[in-house]
Amino acid sequence: MARDRCSFCDKPRVEVDHLVGGPRGVSICAECVGIAYEVVRASRRPASTDRVLTGIGMLVTNDRRRPGRLGVVEEAAVAIRVGKVTWVGEERRIPSRYRALPEVPCGGRMVIPGFVDAATHLTGSGVDGRPQPEVAAAETTDRAARSLARGTTTIDIAAGGSGDPITDTSLLAVARVVGERMPCRVDVTWRTASTCATTAVTAGMVETAARLASQVEIPAPVPPGVLSTMRRARLRIRLVEPPPGSLSEGVEVDAVGRLAAPSEDDLAALAGSDVPVILTVADLLAGRPWPGRQVLDAGVALAVATGSDPEGTEVAGLGLGVALAVAFGGLTAEEALWAVTRGGALALGAPELGWIGPGAAGDLVVADAAEPADLVGRPDGDTVFRVVAGGELIPV
Repeated sequence: MARDRCSFCDKPRVEVDHLVGGPRGVSICAECVGIAYEVVRASRRPASTDRVLTGIGMLVTNDRRRPGRLGVVEEAAVAIRVGKVTWVGEERRIPSRYRALPEVPCGGRMVIPGFVDAATHLTGSGVDGRPQPEVAAAETTDRAARSLARGTTTIDIAAGGSGDPITDTSLLAVARVVGERMPCRVDVTWRTASTCATTAVTAGMVETAARLASQVEIPAPVPPGVLSTMRRARLRIRLVEPPPGSLSEGVEVDAVGRLAAPSEDDLAALAGSDVPVILTVADLLAGRPWPGRQVLDAGVALAVATGSDPEGTEVAGLGLGVALAVAFGGLTAEEALWAVTRGGALALGAPELGWIGPGAAGDLVVADAAEPADLVGRPDGDTVFRVVAGGELIPV
């Protein structure tokens, strides 16, 4: 028997234009049908993803097979086919088969991997009430589009933390819809807690989250058995705000966020496990502890993300992150640039992101800059000249 409420947005029959009943008691309202239609239409978006970037003054590859932290290639070119990088090198050596591709002339500018924003809360927490799916999707898409125009080609949206499983599910669904609408990559993380509320980690909610998200963000201390339940659901685990000394006790997680006061034992444990630490621009702007220098000196991978949140600090793009990490976080320009590209990719468990080389995603930013230090001088994002996401040229 069909429900008298939409199974997706939970609105009752009296509040929707039309409610269609389906098998096993599932119902869907006209508004959610519209969202589903937009998802399908976006997935069929035509795009040319074959092109060659030429006239690159400095190419930052982050390829560990090349010398230096950033694996720089001078006077370079990059070829992209079917959304993937297929050739990188000095332009004078580019194979003839790539010269016929549509060209993106860079005019001597620096080219870097697309920014990977590994921690945002673009949907908000939903603590003020259940969102209207289409409105929330439109607003979140606009926020993601602003970040894309500032060079962010991968965005992680941590949705939830409302205290209400139905609201959390709606927000996760909204984040998935945003991913279908955007030409960039959108990862979805279930945020189990916000500053205002915590959603109970039940078996049913974990199962739901596993259908909509690839990761889960959970604050410490973690209740017994929760991590194993999430592992069985194939969710990557991001532990946030762990107390000093807790990481050296052998907790197995995939990333750590908001690490305020790490002990030497904590950092040694992280360095030995290859677990990256995510620090955000929002925390730096708020004056919260930001141990970026300490993390790097311990040999731990660092990801710098925006932490952008419409209910708190909104940050569009990671150019500001590079500048602030240098000015106030004690990082060099090269370290900060690595942290907003390759560091973010490691935090999301996405080896194809954050670098430029054969097999990498065709995500690149042409910066109106000659070297990484120029990004520090203009942190407002105006250094972004061109953005390429999956080989697709994005208007900026």
